[in-house]
Amino acid sequence: MTNAHVAVNHKLEAFNRVWDAIEKIEGKVEWNNGTGYFDGAAKGENAPLLAAGKKVGAVSTNGRRLIIMGAAFGNIVVFQRYNDNDNVFTVHRPNEFKHLIQEGSLSSDDIRFILGYDGRAGSDALSAYRDIAIDVLKFALPEDKAKALFSIFDEFTRG
Repeated sequence: MTNAHVAVNHKLEAFNRVWDAIEKIEGKVEWNNGTGYFDGAAKGENAPLLAAGKKVGAVSTNGRRLIIMGAAFGNIVVFQRYNDNDNVFTVHRPNEFKHLIQEGSLSSDDIRFILGYDGRAGSDALSAYRDIAIDVLKFALPEDKAKALFSIFDEFTRG
């Protein structure tokens, strides 16, 4: 087996580990933006309303698997990029996360960073989201109020 095959298998394994552990919902045609991405699952009136860190799986109307994770500004969507190749994964995320999560093809490490190692909230990703959100809120709120808000977030995400 070549290194390329090993890397592909690790991507599929990372995705499947989370997929197998999470609740599934029905995919919606409104999620598809016409270019193969799922903008409508990330943000907008048809996007699932999920708590931060909550993950659900869905199959798109054209047969691709998506894992949708709730986040502060919308959802982060990790999905199979093509119908005929289940080993290429990419991500669509709200613009507020552009400095943390780059869109494009994902490695197995990227998948694990975004989604965690199983169906539970990804602790690395949630910590990173928390830190970025604190930085964003520092511009909008006094620091003591931002810290108070995130102590509530910490309490919520422990369970």
